[in-house]
Amino acid sequence: DYSLAQEDISGGTKLEKRSSAYYLHDEIELSQGLTLSGGYRHDRARFGFKPSDPDTADMRQDLYNAGINYAFGNGSHLYASYAKSFRYPLLDEMFLFSGSIDTGLKEQTSDHYEIGIGYTATRQLKLNLALFHIVTRDEIFYDKLNWVNTNLDGDTLRSGFEAGIVWRLRKLGLGANYSYIRAEIDGGRYDGNQVPNVPVHSGAAWADYTFGWGLFLSLRGIYVGERPFSADFDNSLPDQQDYFLVNAKLKYNIRF
Repeated sequence: DYSLAQEDISGGTKLEKRSSAYYLHDEIELSQGLTLSGGYRHDRARFGFKPSDPDTADMRQDLYNAGINYAFGNGSHLYASYAKSFRYPLLDEMFLFSGSIDTGLKEQTSDHYEIGIGYTATRQLKLNLALFHIVTRDEIFYDKLNWVNTNLDGDTLRSGFEAGIVWRLRKLGLGANYSYIRAEIDGGRYDGNQVPNVPVHSGAAWADYTFGWGLFLSLRGIYVGERPFSADFDNSLPDQQDYFLVNAKLKYNIRF
């Protein structure tokens, strides 16, 4: 896998990122319905900025994932998984207004742990539940005091669960989902504070109906709970208010 991204900035400056990777993935069926999977990926990126001194920065990551899945009944399954993910800085996050690149900005990495179940109760009714825990190191954020992008000096911990239900009967479909997330900073100057812009409670509910002559109608309500403002790592400001959004869609397919 190979990619190239370039960005030209006024004044003749040029930002460039070259990335390459190779990966392996395999699945093994241990017994009927029981599957074990795993994978490995090596990823590398080189950042360049001209004119600058230094004019390059190299980053690389070795990533792993593993999972086990047990299928039972008619479309139901239990699973557990682990995965390591990463995010390189964006090109403009590396750029400093002094006219150079920030070679001290590191990539952020995360460990994802999840267990869950998808249960098909009937042909019309499906339910799912997932519990997760995510540990992120060196999370990239914008430091509003110094006007630079930097790495958080503590880990961020996100733990919670997601639950959902879908019921469909002929032309009518109904569904809902709910998420509970506790997102806190562990260590560093913001130790114990809530991660900005992450609501503890969020969810959605929807309904749709297919009329049968090309007409389709759907309604979807989305709830987002209170959360700190995006740059408020001190948690010193009042939280953003919760809100509820309703979307409606009407579609008609014309046949010629």
